[in-house]
Amino acid sequence: MSGRCQIQELAEVPDRETYLEVYRLLEEATPLREDCGLLCGRLCCRPDRPDTGIYLLPGEEALFRGDEEWLEWTEQRAEEYDFPPGWEGTVYFVRCRGTCPRSSRPLQCRFFPLTAHCLPDGHLVIIWETLALPYRCPLLTGAYPLEHGFVRAVAEAWRLLMRFRRVRELVCWDSRQRDKAAKKLLPWKDPATGRPSPAGRIVKVAGRL
Repeated sequence: MSGRCQIQELAEVPDRETYLEVYRLLEEATPLREDCGLLCGRLCCRPDRPDTGIYLLPGEEALFRGDEEWLEWTEQRAEEYDFPPGWEGTVYFVRCRGTCPRSSRPLQCRFFPLTAHCLPDGHLVIIWETLALPYRCPLLTGAYPLEHGFVRAVAEAWRLLMRFRRVRELVCWDSRQRDKAAKKLLPWKDPATGRPSPAGRIVKVAGRL
């Protein structure tokens, strides 16, 4: 693949079993050995902050009933927000109401502070999240090296999810938006040394698409 992130003929969205497999991969994997919420007072989970929340990945809503007491749901139209061209229909935005059952956390919570990025040559890499946040997350300062096991689990999870067309479209769209905005892709620091990884601006190569 040269020059762009190509979309091959894939299944539309991950099925329930795929999502359950990905959830299991990330069940025990955490960015730090300790609870990162203790560093910031759980800023991303506080119900008194109306400026927080995440989107579910395509098809991920199948793992939820939609009436969970710990989640606030909003249905949005994909064509009215910053989603890939051609996307239509409902996307789901959720906010935490303060305390969640850990085994049910949505994937964007489990992945943070990492995300997937498709390089122009077609390689999938895992990078530090580049979204502008309404709060200062200690994990994004680089002061707290991430656990190797967590990085590996995130990379494997994205490798499984990128087999599906809607997920791949979303990752490639977000990646090109980062490129246009000249977002800096920050290096991962090795937990053993505290130094940037030899990969430079990427966290871990997860494979070629």
